[in-house]
Amino acid sequence: MIPALAAAFSMESGNSAGLLCGGALAALLLGLAVLLGVRRQQRQSARHLQERLRRAEAALSARAEFLASMSHEIRTPLNGVLGLADLLLETRLEDDQREYVTAMRQCGETLLRLVNEILDLSRIDAGKLELEKTPFNPAEVAEHAATLFAARAFAKGLELTCLVRSGFPAEVRGDPGRLGQVLANLIGNAVKFTAQGSVELEAAAEQIREGAVLLRFEVRDTGAGIPAAHLPKLFGRFAQGHPGSGGSGLGLAISKRLVDSMGGSIEVESEEGHGATFQVRIPFETPPGPRRCPPAPRFAGKAMAAARSPLLRRVLSEYLAELGFSVLGVLPEEVAAALSEAAAAGEPVRLALVEIPHPEADPETLRRAASAGTRLAAIAAPGVDPGPEGSLYCALLRKPVLWRHLEQVAAGVLNLGEPGAAGGTRAAVTAQRACEALRNSRL
Repeated sequence: MIPALAAAFSMESGNSAGLLCGGALAALLLGLAVLLGVRRQQRQSARHLQERLRRAEAALSARAEFLASMSHEIRTPLNGVLGLADLLLETRLEDDQREYVTAMRQCGETLLRLVNEILDLSRIDAGKLELEKTPFNPAEVAEHAATLFAARAFAKGLELTCLVRSGFPAEVRGDPGRLGQVLANLIGNAVKFTAQGSVELEAAAEQIREGAVLLRFEVRDTGAGIPAAHLPKLFGRFAQGHPGSGGSGLGLAISKRLVDSMGGSIEVESEEGHGATFQVRIPFETPPGPRRCPPAPRFAGKAMAAARSPLLRRVLSEYLAELGFSVLGVLPEEVAAALSEAAAAGEPVRLALVEIPHPEADPETLRRAASAGTRLAAIAAPGVDPGPEGSLYCALLRKPVLWRHLEQVAAGVLNLGEPGAAGGTRAAVTAQRACEALRNSRL
């Protein structure tokens, strides 16, 4: 049709100009026809894509709902199996029977953790994840997450610490369960992939303003680190920083989605062979009130932080300095000499936190220091028996040393017999009970 129109035009014009015009018109009409055909195909393709997308979204939603429903149905009887295993462990069993039941329970816990991860991921995919908005103490959530892995960390010979920096809010509004889940996942991974050295959790407040605060949680380890090639996909599903190390590869993916849901961010810095650092920042609403959790009583004088690990000495020193002390950091075997030197200089140590056990301790020097007014508090890993030297100390702090425990013990041991002193009766009772536990039952 288009060539015919062009020919008719050229016949009517009867000259070369007409031919040229006819050719141009033909080309223009041909281009329009091609363009219309392409647009028609594009519209058809778009309709096909939209239909496929609708079907894919429907299938994804159905799958997510199915997984959520089935995960819940699996979790209920599995909890029953774990409960029965606990009851069985409380009965009289032969050694090999106890070993079998313990292994069965550990396998059940692993399966339950995997089911919970699938349940969380399916809820997120289905858009059914509901976040709480309730008042809670974020420092206690962080400390609880650290203590969950204390036994495992110290059994591997790792130093595990939890440092809540000054200015941390006493109360925020949000979802404490999901925050704890994220922190527990990061700490658990750090303990798992660290063969020697330390794992530390640090919590701090950033961008504090009226009614809101940005909290930063940082988990650092001295483990194997993460290869650079794996970092970009680390928060994807089934991604593993250490391939072949076991696990579902869902923990970090879920943590990323939970943090995103709370309006926060999660980042990682790592170099293979040099550990890893995960940083989580989450905004929370804050009511009016004190920033520090809990408010710290103020002391004066000198305190001592005696620990083998420089990391633990730093944490103890920061907490003691915040209480108002001038802090002396030493190794456990240097305690006796340092106490004697401080007393000779006219600046006796009021409170000494000493990591035990340490065979180099001089009991007689410690007794003289205690009789001269120095309060000695022991620091021990979970399950460690203080032994005969435990009678030298009037309080016991279990690792990881937490702010609220240290504050209570310091207030208690320095104010025994002073009912109205800072720290109150509760702290004094805590210290007295710790003292009795050490001297009577050697916990």
